[in-house]
Amino acid sequence: MLEAELRKNLELYLARKLTLRQLEEWAVPRLPMLFASPESSVAKLASALELGLAEMGSKAHTEKELRQLLREALAQQVAA
Repeated sequence: MLEAELRKNLELYLARKLTLRQLEEWAVPRLPMLFASPESSVAKLASALELGLAEMGSKAHTEKELRQLLREALAQQVAA
């Protein structure tokens, strides 16, 4: 269920129907649950999100690059 919510929120963000702030507000409190099974697909998606947010915070990446990272992470999960 949490995986479906994460996917939905990532898709809404990528469709620009959810702001980055809204995505963060939803995801950050749930990170411990998202990482409960480190090798799971939900943990891999959460890792991509967490990495992208950290890189944006350090100004290493732009929001456009974050969107690309998340698109690729979602595509890898679908292909797997």
